[in-house]
Amino acid sequence: MTHNVIEAERSVDRLAILDEGRVIAEGTPAELKARLGAALRLELVVDPSTTELPISPFGGSAVLVGNRLMIGVPSDAAGRAVSWAELLQQPGFVEEYTLGPATLEDVYVALVGGKSAGPEHDEEVFDASAA
Repeated sequence: MTHNVIEAERSVDRLAILDEGRVIAEGTPAELKARLGAALRLELVVDPSTTELPISPFGGSAVLVGNRLMIGVPSDAAGRAVSWAELLQQPGFVEEYTLGPATLEDVYVALVGGKSAGPEHDEEVFDASAA
């Protein structure tokens, strides 16, 4: 059992993601990351004074956590993602950016977001091995 997603990604064959003590997803790290639908993550550190967030031209998931906007990007759009992030830096919307492989942290954030689901939500458990 670990709370460290980097450790989990490197050392387990299967895992379960919990939200408020409830299993909300389970599978291998690869199965869970495949659920994101994007092989890459573009992370934009948004200027705190920005009032309007940029809208992703890549479709897929976009999750804001604090001043970090994490956007799923297909692997064939890596070059376009970097160009778009650099354009956003010029007017000052974005302070910095990184592009890297999708992680289990991305899976967790996509499933739980900035708030916990809580028992009042009737959500199904996602079993990646059954998909």
